[in-house]
Amino acid sequence: MPLNTEFNQLVSKEILERAKVGDEAAFKAIYEQYSGIGYGIALRMVKHHELAQDVLQDAFINVFRHIKQYQGEQVFVAWLKRIVINQAINKLKVQNKFNCELPEEDIIETTSLFNENWLSAVRDINSLLMRVNDEYRTVFVLHEIEGYKHKEIAELLDKSVSYSKVVLMRCYQQLKVLAEQ
Repeated sequence: MPLNTEFNQLVSKEILERAKVGDEAAFKAIYEQYSGIGYGIALRMVKHHELAQDVLQDAFINVFRHIKQYQGEQVFVAWLKRIVINQAINKLKVQNKFNCELPEEDIIETTSLFNENWLSAVRDINSLLMRVNDEYRTVFVLHEIEGYKHKEIAELLDKSVSYSKVVLMRCYQQLKVLAEQ
């Protein structure tokens, strides 16, 4: 289940309509409302502050370029969040962070691992996430924090559903080791 974040706050229809016609004050209001949480998502995914700032900047450039295409089929914040996540994934792909091929024998049933409650005892998950590799962290953030399904993650990363499950399992294992240190 996704965490309650500022992305759950709605932007007014008036601000959206003004932004669609190029009103800079409306763009600024959207940026001010969502840049902090957008940066948080970007940082959790890419790990480095400078890269997260690049992701956020590129994401908002895309938002502002394409805001006229936003038709309201989904909540605006979901549209914006998807842009931030896609931008982070694109940055990681450019850096070749998703080059791991998983052998078939690694594809195992992991449902019991996903039901463990050990993670709830960890006070600062972000500091632990910064210590796992980019691949693990990205899948973990998308699945456990942002609420994406394995099929959606697989589509975003151009990988298989099994890949997403195995990477998440490995991330859990690495987080557990780190938490016990």
